[in-house]
This record gives sequence, structure tokens and C-alpha cells, in this order.
Amino acid sequence: MRRTSYVPLVGTALALAVFAGGREVASSREPGNACCQEGQATAGRTVVNTQNLPYGTDPAQRLDVYRPSTASASTRYPSIIIVHGGGWSMFDQAGNRCHATYFAQQGDYVVFNIDYRKLDNSTVYLNDIIEDVFGAILWVKDNAAKYGGNPNMIGITGDSAGGHLAAIAALAADRVSATGGFAAGRFTFKPVYLGSRTTVSPSEVAVNACASSFGVMTIPADMTLVSLRDYKTRLNMLAPPVNTAEHYAACSPMSNIANKGVAKIPFLNAGGSADTVVPPASIDAFHAALVSAGYPATRINYPGLGHAYLNCGRGGMGADAAKASDDMLAFWNRHLANTPPAR
Repeated sequence: MRRTSYVPLVGTALALAVFAGGREVASSREPGNACCQEGQATAGRTVVNTQNLPYGTDPAQRLDVYRPSTASASTRYPSIIIVHGGGWSMFDQAGNRCHATYFAQQGDYVVFNIDYRKLDNSTVYLNDIIEDVFGAILWVKDNAAKYGGNPNMIGITGDSAGGHLAAIAALAADRVSATGGFAAGRFTFKPVYLGSRTTVSPSEVAVNACASSFGVMTIPADMTLVSLRDYKTRLNMLAPPVNTAEHYAACSPMSNIANKGVAKIPFLNAGGSADTVVPPASIDAFHAALVSAGYPATRINYPGLGHAYLNCGRGGMGADAAKASDDMLAFWNRHLANTPPAR
């Protein structure tokens, strides 16, 4: 069911108008649950939010849309897809509501904030989650225009596990197939949403830019946290008998950099210098591999920050998250090149 609320920005006139089923419903104020840091918003700009739109049949295959009130079927603002983190096994898209609101409010972007199925050791594995993300991309391609977004100008971003999922989606478009088959000698991903398609090509799931924050780029070598390392044996990120190094490589951004038929889009690779979950060296290695392969990539290493500095608490976006969001917004503004509408 689509649900609604109004969320004010601290110290600004920005309100988050939310629709259910395409119809505006009664609103409620939630003081203290601010979406952005004070001073970041522009007074009077309104973001319209439509929640819990399905892109698949599973309850977790849902997304929320955040768009400037000026967006319409004729505006074609660039689109951004946000993929949340949580070790592939927890949380949902609500944790990124502040970033989604900020990009829509500050940058004239239509933002699609997605959830996905979680690892559960019995029915959902890492390749299934990747298929969710590819399905969400196809859904956005088919539906962005309804919300004023450009289906042909899409950025994708995520943090931690979401950083991994954003990067693998950006790099592994040539592994997508309408028939699927994640097995030795094939290693393809079938998007959970195909629309009316009977086939799907790499260009149909291609995105135009990717911003990954403290993402896991080599599965499972980058996973130093005990709870993540245990996935290899306790949770099994891939279903036996495909729980092998070869299969993990198919799901690893690092192993997909050289894929043929995938455009060399701009990347932003960000992380904290004090991150002990996804060490800076692993992001450095991924960034260097991208540059060596000819990708236009930017590396930001935030001094003294650990893992999960982008998290939004009940008080809204903290100073660390605000700085990183500003840097990401600048990246979108450079590489998602719509001509801004006249104001």
C-alpha cells in the first residue's frame, strides 16, 4: 500500500508533499524528522513524494519517487536511482529519504529510492538482489517520464552494500538476459521487471553515471567485518552449488570492469579514511582499475570518517552526510547533463 506524510526541512519553507495512488491525501507534520541539514534548502521549493510503488511482486520490490513540484511529463529532469545499504540483509529505502529529498530539492532531479529483497540463507541470494536492481532500472526507464524524469539520463548511487549494487548494475549490463540463468558458463541476471519485453539488451539497462560510497567491490575479499565475512559460510551469499569464487566474481564490480558492450560512464568512488569495514585501500584499488580501463572516475577519501557516514538519523542529515551529499550533487551536475529549466 502506498503511504503518505509531510516532512518539513529544518529552518526552511520546504515541505514534502506526498501522494498515494496519484491522489494527494491528508498530511501530518513530524517535527524533528528533518530530511536535510538546516541551511541546505531553498525556501519555497517543494518536493512531491510518491511512496511504495511496486516494480516486482515481492513486498520488498518497492520504490519511492521524489520529484520537484515543477517536474511534469514535459520537463524530463535527470533521474537518480538510490540503492540503500545494510549488508544486503537489512534496512529499507526509508534510510535514504533525506538524500532523495535533497537531490530533488536542490538539483532538479527526479529520484527513485528503491528497496530490494534481502539475503535469507534459503531463497534469496546475491544474484537475486542484483536482478532486483536491474528490474528497478528497467521500471525507471519505462516510468520515469510519468514523474517528470528523463528515462535516458539516469545516475545510480548507493552506500556500502548499496554501493556494491549500484556499481555492479553500472558495470554488468552485458550480463542481463530476459531468460536468466546464473550458472557456470552463463552468469546472467534476469531483471525481476521486464515490462512488455521478451528480450533485453545492455543498452536498455545502461545508466549514465554511478556514485558509489564505501561500496564492497570484490566479493568476498573486501568484507572484513565479521558479520559480513560470515556470509561466506553461515549465510551463503550465493546458493549452493554456485557458492564459488567464480560465481562471486560474476557479482563483483571489480571483476566486471572490462566487460564488453558497456559504456565507460563517469564514476564517483567515495569513502572514509578510517573505514574498517570497507578499507580505503579496496576503494583505491577499484578506482585505479576503473581509471586504467579508461573510465572517467573521481576518488574522494574523507579524512577521519568511518563506515556509514551517510546515514540519516531522526534529526536529519548530519554535517558529514551533508558534505558528502554536496559533493555527490556536484558530481550529478557535471555528468547528468540536462539543460536546467528556466525559473
